Amino acid sequence: MKDNPYRPFAAKITSLTPETDLEFTLTVEASVDMTPGQFFQVSLPKIGEAPLSISAFGPDWIQFTVRAVGRLTNALQDLRKGEDLFIRGPYGVGFPLDVLQDSNLVIVAGGSGTAPV
Repeated sequence: MKDNPYRPFAAKITSLTPETDLEFTLTVEASVDMTPGQFFQVSLPKIGEAPLSISAFGPDWIQFTVRAVGRLTNALQDLRKGEDLFIRGPYGVGFPLDVLQDSNLVIVAGGSGTAPV
C-alpha cells in the first residue's frame, strides 16, 4: 500500500522523455505525500532495484530523471507508456523549503546523481 513506505506498489508510466543519449525523464502515476529532496526505491521484477531521486512531482504524479548506467536503469529506458514499474518510499528527510526560502544555495551533485538536479 502507498501508506507503507516499505512495500512496493505499481506505478503506471505516463511518459518517457529522452533528454540525452543516456538520460531520460520518466513520469509515473502516483499519489504520495513527499517533499523535494526525497527519493524512492524503483524496481522491476527479475531485474533489480535502485534508489532514484525525484526530479519533479505533483498531486498524482512523480518524475524521475535518470541516467542509464546499469542493468535496471537501462531496462527502465526501454519501458513504454502504459507499462508498470514498482516504487516504494519516499525516503529521506527532504529539504526544509520554509527555512530555505529567499536563501542563496549551492547544490553539488556528481555522477548519475546529476540527472535529477
